[in-house]
Amino acid sequence: MSCHEFHPNFLLVLNFYMIKYYKLIIKQFAIYQILDKIF
Repeated sequence: MSCHEFHPNFLLVLNFYMIKYYKLIIKQFAIYQILDKIF
């Protein structure tokens, strides 16, 4: 088994973290947008 072969669960874990961080980034972006409107 080479390093280039992905483990089936790896994609699921990656997908989970991508969604988690994506939501976090959107939340941060929304906060910055709100602060930008206030100041």
